Amino acid sequence: MDERAEQQGVYERLLASRAGADVERGTLFGALSFRVNGHSVGCIMRGVVAFKLAGDSDELVDALAIPGAELFDPSGRGRPFREWVALPLAEEPHFERLLEQAVAIALA
Repeated sequence: MDERAEQQGVYERLLASRAGADVERGTLFGALSFRVNGHSVGCIMRGVVAFKLAGDSDELVDALAIPGAELFDPSGRGRPFREWVALPLAEEPHFERLLEQAVAIALA
C-alpha cells in the first residue's frame, strides 16, 4: 500500500472511532486534519500523524515517550510546534487515545 492510501486509511479509521465522535474533517497546510469547533487538533502529513496537546502537559510528555515521537515540525525547517506531537504511521495503536486527549483539551 502506498503512503497516501495508508494515511487515508488511518484518517478514516480515526474519524470512525469513538475518538472521532466530535471531530470534523478539515485540512491543515494542505493535509488531512481533524477539527473541533473550527480548531485543528490533529493532522496527517508526510508519513506522520500529529496531535495538538497542551504544552508541558503530562499528555505531551507521555506522547513524546512513544518510539519515534517528536515535536511536530510541519515546515521541516527546525521550527516545531511546541504543543504538537508527531508519530510515525506505525504507531497507530496510540492514535485513538491521543485524538481523544486532543479533543478533550480543545473542548476544555
